[in-house]
Amino acid sequence: MAPVDLTPLAEACFAYPSIDNHTHNLLLPKTAMDPPLHIMTTEALGPPLDDVWWGMSHIRARNMLVELYGLPEGSSWEAMLEARQKMDYEEMCKLNFGKIGIQCLLLDDGLHNLAETCYPYNWHDRLTTSPSKRILRLEVEAQAIIVNLLKGPKMAMSDLKVTVKNEIEAFIKACVADPEIVGFKSIAAYRTGLDIRATAEEPSDPVCGLEGLVQQWYTQQTIKIWRQNMDFESWLIRLLLKWIGDKPRECAFAILGMQFHTGLGDPDMRLYKGDPALLQELCEEFPDARIVLLHSSYPFTRQAGYLATCFKNVYLDFGEVFPQVAAHGQRAIIRDMMEIAPLTKLLWSTDAHQHPECYYVSTRQSRQALFDVISEFVQAGELSLDEAVDGVQKMLFHNSNKAYNLGLEPIPTGLPIPPSAGLTPAPALVEDSVHLTLDQLVPAGIKYVRVSWTDYTNNFRFRLMPTARFIHLAKSDTPGINLTMATLGLGQTDVMAKGFSGIGEHLYSFDLSTLRRLPDEIAKDHASVMGWFEYKDQRAVRNPLCPRSLVQRLEKEAKAKFGAEMLVGFETEFILLQNVDPPTPAQIGGWSTSLKHRTGSLAAACCEEIASTVQAAGIELQMFHAESAPGQYEIVTGPLPPLEACDALILTRDIMYHVAAKYGLKATLIPKPYLKPKADYAGIAASATHVHLSLKSEPKAPDSNHPDVPHLPADFASFMAGILAHLPAIACFTLSVQPSYARVVDGNWSGGTWVVWGRDNREAPLRLCGGYHGDGFNVELKTLDGTANPYLALGAVISAGLWGVGKKLELKQRSALGIVDHMSAAEKQKIGAALRIPKSWEIAREELMHDPELQKAVGKEIVDAWISVKEAEKLLASTYEDPHKFYITYY
Repeated sequence: MAPVDLTPLAEACFAYPSIDNHTHNLLLPKTAMDPPLHIMTTEALGPPLDDVWWGMSHIRARNMLVELYGLPEGSSWEAMLEARQKMDYEEMCKLNFGKIGIQCLLLDDGLHNLAETCYPYNWHDRLTTSPSKRILRLEVEAQAIIVNLLKGPKMAMSDLKVTVKNEIEAFIKACVADPEIVGFKSIAAYRTGLDIRATAEEPSDPVCGLEGLVQQWYTQQTIKIWRQNMDFESWLIRLLLKWIGDKPRECAFAILGMQFHTGLGDPDMRLYKGDPALLQELCEEFPDARIVLLHSSYPFTRQAGYLATCFKNVYLDFGEVFPQVAAHGQRAIIRDMMEIAPLTKLLWSTDAHQHPECYYVSTRQSRQALFDVISEFVQAGELSLDEAVDGVQKMLFHNSNKAYNLGLEPIPTGLPIPPSAGLTPAPALVEDSVHLTLDQLVPAGIKYVRVSWTDYTNNFRFRLMPTARFIHLAKSDTPGINLTMATLGLGQTDVMAKGFSGIGEHLYSFDLSTLRRLPDEIAKDHASVMGWFEYKDQRAVRNPLCPRSLVQRLEKEAKAKFGAEMLVGFETEFILLQNVDPPTPAQIGGWSTSLKHRTGSLAAACCEEIASTVQAAGIELQMFHAESAPGQYEIVTGPLPPLEACDALILTRDIMYHVAAKYGLKATLIPKPYLKPKADYAGIAASATHVHLSLKSEPKAPDSNHPDVPHLPADFASFMAGILAHLPAIACFTLSVQPSYARVVDGNWSGGTWVVWGRDNREAPLRLCGGYHGDGFNVELKTLDGTANPYLALGAVISAGLWGVGKKLELKQRSALGIVDHMSAAEKQKIGAALRIPKSWEIAREELMHDPELQKAVGKEIVDAWISVKEAEKLLASTYEDPHKFYITYY
């Protein structure tokens, strides 16, 4: 996709004027460092403040302020404070505001002891281009009204309730008529929690719950609406919402918003009580009252987005997370909001308090985060440039202007846009990108990295690392993790095979070329990376047992020795079971039948999600369809170089297992899950992982002049001959457990029992495909199933093939044109059918042990380790009352 000129979007994000729809007053000069400036990036109080210096949000804010005050990069917090204190206080405030483009402030001036510590709301007009407005803190005003009445002549409770109701109603009416007041704010999340009762339990009670507050006054000489005063809090909020909902339409200043603190707050708040989902009944009960959910509702952003989507009267404010959340978290929050909430329902704010730097840092960071995220959407084609610009302008200015009936026109700020914002997007990842670089992890919102490997028994294993820790290790002198030397010798239940030891460690070195985002269906905000098993005490020296290193070595050998490149594609057959004991298929039906893929069926839904998740993982999906066995399906993925193909196959299998489990199904790669004779399950019921291989040389090899396929390239013919010569020994790797051999029979398209090849013959273990119109040959090896470690199995196949190329082995066998087992002895002799596929893993093991050429090509260390591990696995299976159940469980 051609790069998009993002200059109009950059101008909207960085230079368009903004309305700060929720913020707080600045401190007076005499109280300018009480509280201290470093509280700007945290809600922590007391001892936890000691740790703020090591928070990513604080470090980022410090660097921004160092730049603001003209200090050298890397200057300390103390140096920044010293530069700040040398300035005139008002000039310092204007410096901060002059670089951020806020046109209007809506100030919540209900902070404790505000008159003695902070400037009044209208003082702030000197910092903005439009006058400031007030947001009144509902609980604080109600408390003051009640205290004033209780200080007067004592009244009977019934009279007091009527008076309190009348006074509070009169106060609300006066506020609605006051053009300086544009809304109220409730801190119920702090006081009682947001589980506000939407309807009165005692409708006849003029003021519910007043008795508790009166008792508090007489015992403590103070009133604070708190957790035991839920009745009064609910009454108070209902009263306000009813009045502003029933506002007279002719009143120019009657549109007031009702802001609710939601999400994170000071430690005295119970976080679970700040979930905006608790307000759903209130939103339903008062549809005419304009409700604003503050602070991005973090960490309940999605719940708030749902309310803003489903209720016309609900808006979502995205403030406070700037600058309290680290940069990657800020971008994730904006993405979460925009997952569902309309752009017309999002209101920007800073929630800045006390220090002008709060305004500066919050605004700078929020403008940057908006550009980072929305430029991704534009680059991905999910928003047009015009839609993106309009959306940003609405979020920064127009939505608040409308929600609070401010009647403002945007005044140009004249702010510059950063030089980095233009033709190319900011250094954030396009959200649907899969492959990542190390520097893209944080912008992509990745929280954890799965350091992954596949052991000799084909168990897919991983360790989870926080992204920051992974980046630290990846940039260190030893970019990897330490794993016990026993790692590759562990079985399904972590029993260690002979020849392995728990003494010593590998360095599992990261292969950053494999770093990729995982689909959300597997794990949201996770990435994965593969690696290499290296000696911990020998820098960058591979352990010869490393499965991925085997395939990489063979790729390099093909290129260096023969100028050849290979492509590999896999066909993964699997079976979906409803139950394991006895094996019960999820769906009955034949090969490619509609019966097997009925709309609305569990199996069809599962397969379609597997297919879509495979594509979301960046793997080319060529086809998926129903296979012959009950509950059996097949996924065909596109060709890749051998190592990439194996990595993709491992991820495809992991996706298959995860998605099936999500649907309550068991996905199995076991070749023959149905052993008991049953008409529906017999015959062709077998699963494999057929592999297609191609080999192309540069310059192109001459034709082989084979009597059946004359234009078959000579090197490819030798490649095929090498595989056929060693196929009985290769089977030890490709048919890796005893159940694998139950499917190696004649007459069921599994490749048969004879070592032959055939042109498009599914009864031959090596099927020659393509090449009918010139180039484009590949071979399909059918004697491979999902129990095999793909790196070792493919490594054995390629090793044999390249051995044949190196020997310039002639392909003497003729193309088998039918089921070889049905041929006469003379017909078998004519095509060169002499060797048989082993009938058991034990026989295949003996073939491998007596094949020194294949052992040398693969590596004697790998062969010995492989046999040891598989012997241990076989012993483990024998301890089960039903060994077949063991294989179904783990494969």
